[in-house]
Amino acid sequence: MPEKGCLLNEFSFGILVRGYCRFGLANKGLELLDEMRSSGIFPNRVVYNTLISSFYKEGKTGDVEKLVERMKEDGLTCKQQPLMFYQLYLC
Repeated sequence: MPEKGCLLNEFSFGILVRGYCRFGLANKGLELLDEMRSSGIFPNRVVYNTLISSFYKEGKTGDVEKLVERMKEDGLTCKQQPLMFYQLYLC
C-alpha cells in the first residue's frame, strides 16, 4: 500500500489484521503485526485481541501465549474477552 501512496497507521493495519483473521489467516495477521512493529507503529489492544481470538479459535494456544507476552512487552494488558477464554482454557 505505501508504494501506491497510502500511508499505513495503527488503524489501517488493524483493519488488515482483522480481515486476515476473519478468513482464518491468523499467521498472515501476525506477519502484519511484525511489519507494524518494524515500521515503528505499535499495535493497540484491539489488534492484539483480534489475533489472540483468531489463534485461540484455531487451537493454537502456544501462539496465544506468545501474543500475551508481546502485549505485555508493549505495555498493554488484555482486558477483554479473548484473555478470559484463554484463562478458562488453562483451568
